[in-house]
Amino acid sequence: MTSDGGNALPFTRILKESNTLHGANGPFYLAGHGEKVMKTFFIDDEASWEELGNGIRRKMMTWSDELMMVAVHFDKGAVGVAHQHDIHDQIAYVAAGSFDVEIEGVKRVLKTGDAYRALKHQMHGVVALEQDSVLIDTFSPKRDDFL
Repeated sequence: MTSDGGNALPFTRILKESNTLHGANGPFYLAGHGEKVMKTFFIDDEASWEELGNGIRRKMMTWSDELMMVAVHFDKGAVGVAHQHDIHDQIAYVAAGSFDVEIEGVKRVLKTGDAYRALKHQMHGVVALEQDSVLIDTFSPKRDDFL
């Protein structure tokens, strides 16, 4: 029994005034069947990769209404096709491997520990130069189309 007199599983309580669940990994938002949920903590071993095709897959790490973080894994030679965002700024950190990165016609080779910024309306794209290259993408605001 919980402190407010309700029944709940150990270490779990539902706040009646919100749509928030508190559990072993901290608070997260409840969602309908099949929807992704926003978590306070991202535990890599508990998240699965979403296959995007052409040697690219991603894991949704965490997000709020104003910010989103996503891990994106690339096979060698996989291409993040050049594109732009109408409402999102993007900052990407190279967590593993290396990439040819082009932003607005300027090309650079970025390696582990480097990063880039693509503001809304800036054309940008990448090519993975090594197997198992990984970007940690952040977007502001969150990408509703990823959810």
